[in-house]
Amino acid sequence: MELKGSANLRYRVVLSALTGSPLTVTHIRHKDDYPGLQNSEVNFLELVSKITNGTQVTINQTGTELRFVPGIITNNPSLDTISHNCDKHRGLAYYLEPVILIALFGKHSLNLQLRGVSNLPNDLSLDYIQLVVVPLLKSIGIENVDLKISSRGENALVTLKVKPLRKIETPIQLTDTGKIKRVRGIAYSSRINVQMANRVAYAAKGQLLHFLPDVWIQTDHQKSETPLLGVTLVAETTTKSLLSGEFLRGEESNFEYLESEVPEDLGTLSVLSLLEELTQGASIDTGVQCLVLLLMALSASQSSVRCARLTPQAIDLMRLIKQVLKVEFKFEDLANPGEDEVEEDQYLEEPLRENLPRNVILSCTGIAYENMARIAF
Repeated sequence: MELKGSANLRYRVVLSALTGSPLTVTHIRHKDDYPGLQNSEVNFLELVSKITNGTQVTINQTGTELRFVPGIITNNPSLDTISHNCDKHRGLAYYLEPVILIALFGKHSLNLQLRGVSNLPNDLSLDYIQLVVVPLLKSIGIENVDLKISSRGENALVTLKVKPLRKIETPIQLTDTGKIKRVRGIAYSSRINVQMANRVAYAAKGQLLHFLPDVWIQTDHQKSETPLLGVTLVAETTTKSLLSGEFLRGEESNFEYLESEVPEDLGTLSVLSLLEELTQGASIDTGVQCLVLLLMALSASQSSVRCARLTPQAIDLMRLIKQVLKVEFKFEDLANPGEDEVEEDQYLEEPLRENLPRNVILSCTGIAYENMARIAF
């Protein structure tokens, strides 16, 4: 594969590792003030090299050209746990998502310990991986993925355990959104007053109880070197779809009357983030679009998923999948499932009805990818 630019570099490496095709990337931020690969991207390549055998990574002096020759995905060839210190410019979830995809098709089980930053405003949180990504994988038949969060903050420690698959046996069908039946969440804090997390959870729960009675938000306070306060909310539907909203202290608010520095406002902002996700009407969360699309391309038979607002990363990934795996996605435009309910409510204004986002059904026929690293199970 010969590609240009830095877009979706992690998934380019994932596809290269799974297919065994050498990857060449040129013109990596060559026009930026700070050209070349970022420290977090180099660190991710080092992590991939640790869970594979025979991988060769070549970077030119300016960092604008990358040559990646994948090896065999061995995961843990011995009983020792693989440890890795991640770059602190990106959250640990930045590394966990692609590593899970690679490790699922390895030769041995993976036992990996990562140390780095647990939460950053521009990255997904560790709780998102634990509460949304892992249950999503289990819902489509991938049971052997486990994530344990030992500590939070700038020196957070997590343990990831993955058992390899032979192949994804069943097609992925995630087209029914269903109705919201309950909300679960966690308010976490460190090196601040313990009551801060309680205030966040109380404010978020108070807002959500206006919509449904089954709401439970736990609190988690841990010791770390830096102050931390945030909350992750997950709504579960009757069809077991998981939709999430989260907010972190210090993250910029889109509302003038709400500040993330105030615990009560932080809880309200997390609820607004969750409600915005629910308004989309999709059957999967926006943050897992890329993960689901790649699993659909690797699965057997025909798979379908209901999405709302496609992210630029998801659009770019579909083009990459078409180029590498020769899998094309079909689009079917649909109305938002909430439009019927809106029409029944005569008190809502007409502009609100028009603002509901449209949905799309993405479907494809997967390549029935089999684990090449392990012939017999």
